[in-house]
Amino acid sequence: FYPAVDSRLDRPSVRRFGARHLLTAAMLEWFWSTFCPTPRLRQEATLLKPEILEFLPPLAVVAAGCDPLLDEGYELCRLVNTTPAAKAAFGPPSGDDPSRATHLVVPGALHGFLSAGELTRASADGLRLGLSWLQSVLFRAGHYKTDRA
Repeated sequence: FYPAVDSRLDRPSVRRFGARHLLTAAMLEWFWSTFCPTPRLRQEATLLKPEILEFLPPLAVVAAGCDPLLDEGYELCRLVNTTPAAKAAFGPPSGDDPSRATHLVVPGALHGFLSAGELTRASADGLRLGLSWLQSVLFRAGHYKTDRA
């Protein structure tokens, strides 16, 4: 859910939503500088690299539509779906879904919407999106049965 995977903070969603929303660009910079205080640590912590992507399992990114991290989720999914090493590690597509990464957006939601619990519809929508994706992956892999007998 709404991953922070790139320390550069130069994506359009940071500029668009990083000023007057719950999570700001200044807060993102503070997190990165606090937890990864050197350029080397920031580069190591950035997940958008082929040598890391090839080890990721199939994934769903559930994102808030008004989140500075929105574009990082899009980019993560795009790279997982197009990087040859990542595609080879996952093997051939199963069923009619050729993608290994899916980006699911809850329109109008702010970063952290899941923590609102039952207070917002966005929280329920986000959980429903993520759980539906997981159910479909498990079903295609034969680990989830719809008949409960």
